[in-house]
Amino acid sequence: MNSAVKQRTIEWLEQSQGHGSFDGFDEENKDFRKCTDDEIEWYFAEWFFTDGLRDDLTEEELKESYSNELLELERINRSE
Repeated sequence: MNSAVKQRTIEWLEQSQGHGSFDGFDEENKDFRKCTDDEIEWYFAEWFFTDGLRDDLTEEELKESYSNELLELERINRSE
């Protein structure tokens, strides 16, 4: 997994956790920095870089701010 994408995903997970988004779920007290690459990849594809997020952004925003994430998603999709 791309290290920049992994770091960004972990930071997003930690921020969401800090805001109480995972209260009542297994992720409420999870140390995301101890997760495997496969676990972070799953959170990336299923929770962070979702269709909804991509739909909310323009093509320009995606290319400027999420180019690594787009490449990572493409890599994940190729390996499935």
